[in-house]
This record gives sequence, C-alpha cells and structure tokens, in this order.
Amino acid sequence: RGQSPEDRAQDIVNALDWLRSKGTAPDDLEDIPAFDKLGSVPPSRRSPEERSRDLEDALNWIRNKGKNDGMLDPTGEFRKLDAMLPMKRGQSPEDRAREIEGALDWLRSNGIKADDDDTSVILERLGMLPSSIRTPEQRAKDLEDALNWIRNKGKNDGMLDPTGEFRKLDAMLPMKRGQSPEDRAREIEGALDWLRSNGIKADDDDTSVILERLGMLPSSIRTPEQRAKDLEDALNWIRNKGKND
Repeated sequence: RGQSPEDRAQDIVNALDWLRSKGTAPDDLEDIPAFDKLGSVPPSRRSPEERSRDLEDALNWIRNKGKNDGMLDPTGEFRKLDAMLPMKRGQSPEDRAREIEGALDWLRSNGIKADDDDTSVILERLGMLPSSIRTPEQRAKDLEDALNWIRNKGKNDGMLDPTGEFRKLDAMLPMKRGQSPEDRAREIEGALDWLRSNGIKADDDDTSVILERLGMLPSSIRTPEQRAKDLEDALNWIRNKGKND
C-alpha cells in the first residue's frame, strides 16, 4: 500500500533476480501454490543443537503418542507432519522422528508453517528435500570440529581437517565483517551438511557454481549492469502498464 513505482520495480527485479539465481522461470510459479510463503531470503537454518532438541522432542512425542499430546507437541507440528508423511513399513520410532524433524526443519528454513492449508501441496509439488545424511549428533560433532579447526587454522590442518573440506569451504564462503569463530563454524558446517545431503563433495569442480545458483554464495547470476537494466525496464513497464504490454 502506498508503494512507489520505483519501489515496486525494485521488488519485481529482486524477485526476478532470485528466480534466475535458482534456475526458475516466472512461468513455473503457477505450478507452485503460495509461492510467496517461500520468501526471497529464507530464515537462517536451525543449529545442530536446536535440531537435536527437536529430534529428541519428536521421538518423545512418538513414544507417547496420544497420551499427552498437548504437552509433548504444544504446537501440533509433530501431529500434523506425522499425519502428512506416509509411514514406511518397519519404520522404527527413531527413523520416524528423524523424518518428522527433517520435514519440520525444511519447512522452517523456507518460512512455511506445518499447519498451513497448502503445506502438503507445496511439499508434494516441490518434493521433500532429503533429511540430512548426518544425524544431529554427528552434525554437532562436525560443528565442534569446524570450530576447533578455525581456532587453530594453519597450525595443524592435516590433523584437524583431514579431508580438507573445512579449508575448501572457508575459502569459498565469503567472510562477514565481525563474524565470530562460532558463527563461521556454523556457516561452514551448514554448507557442508547441505552438500553431503545432496551427494556433492566440497572439492568437486562445480561446487562453488552449485552453491552460487542456490543462493548460498552471494553472487547474482546477473551483473550489476544487467540488474540496473532490469530495474529500468521494470520501472518503464510499471509507468506504462497496459499501454504496450
């Protein structure tokens, strides 16, 4: 409301640039309901500690399902996802908890609520992202190892980073001004977890390109000059909307 043509044009260009960076065409959006729920900048990932707690809570609820749901699942998210996700034959409570926690983490990272009316449709259309190959416990250990390497960088890299993955990602991910060692470790571990979940190695030749296309590296496919031209074109269209579309 009250948005100027310039601001509206900037919104359109930002959305267009985000779509291009994800390899998506505007025409594809009609196949994805409630696209606006995804947002152009997803919220930060939950930490390994938070995910470990979520997993523990989900498992506790599963083991006591129906006994005290109001206390063990106060938000109703576990019940909602449990009803939504198909049960696999012979699935253990632990595996079921991991599946629910993985789905919940994906939804949260994309700004979608489990109880939204179209959540099941969104998950079906987009496809559930695979649950992390690493367990929350393993991720906590990876985070600890990354932090230990950062604090001793250059002193004994061969022992503290035997695979070289920390060094590779540290060189690839831009350092933020004032970033603490803890935050840097979380960023490296988060990127590493995503790569492993999708079967990509940190030292693959095209890893940086993949991360860039997914928005994990802040490099727009469009150059600043191209984006400036997009902005000019969008503003020109807004000012003449309907005259010569």
